[in-house]
Amino acid sequence: MFLILDDNWMICMDTKMRLKLDSLLAELGSPGRYQICLFLLLALNYFPVVFNLIIMAFFGSMPPHTCINNRYENPDQVKVWSKNLNRSTSKQYSAVFGRNVSISGATYGKCMSVYHFDNGENETFNCQQQESADWRFKTGPRETTIVTEWDLVCENAYLGKLATTIYFCGVMVGGLLCGYLADKFGRRPVMLASLYLPILIGLGTAFANSYTLFVSLRFFQGICMQGLQTSTYVMVMELSLPQYRGIAGALLECYWGATVIITGGVAYLLQTWRHIQLAIALPSIITVVCARIIKMVDHDK
Repeated sequence: MFLILDDNWMICMDTKMRLKLDSLLAELGSPGRYQICLFLLLALNYFPVVFNLIIMAFFGSMPPHTCINNRYENPDQVKVWSKNLNRSTSKQYSAVFGRNVSISGATYGKCMSVYHFDNGENETFNCQQQESADWRFKTGPRETTIVTEWDLVCENAYLGKLATTIYFCGVMVGGLLCGYLADKFGRRPVMLASLYLPILIGLGTAFANSYTLFVSLRFFQGICMQGLQTSTYVMVMELSLPQYRGIAGALLECYWGATVIITGGVAYLLQTWRHIQLAIALPSIITVVCARIIKMVDHDK
């Protein structure tokens, strides 16, 4: 068996001989423009990985909220907020119920509120047990999260954190599954599949109409993201000579840190969780062009 490195040098190997990849790469010399370009393109894969890893910090955030009774309050008219949600508001408002009874004030709570009537009676209202219950969230005009959309508060508050747990369960499955698939079919096919499938999953997540569908898609997103991170990191390390692998790993972490900063800016500008999800899903389409460039360069070489 022969391996030709160039026109003037040929290494003869029999079946018992093993040629280490590191030794072969060392003979080829220092990284050139092709290797650097390929590294920069591979490092872009860390953007969707980090986006999906930390985005639940914005999707699952719980803004201040109070329990209200829709029978007693018109959300367009009542705009009284207490500085301390467990105490009575300092202002009073009136809503007529019948001819002789009106509300003189309210003590707002996160899960229960007490309405005070002008005849001296009080009514305790539990938002978790009444059909006319609703929560009023103190948010910006465009700000929405999965908490505000599906009322993940009080008894359902754990569901916001559960969504993050389900995503990392997908990451755990992806670590086991994608490593096996990469060894069997190669890292490049696994990397590309883990890069393109999340585009469809991300679009589906942005239009999810229920909490169950949202967390189900997030689970599969976790599988893909772990496959993308693992295959990308291994490909970068295999591409680099041993003496450059520390630098390559450090540069990858710079991409990681930059993505964290970018995610905060995107969340600040868009505020609506569905728009944020679209913003982190659609840019991965650009990688289709990057993969095409890599393939063309491979053919040229």
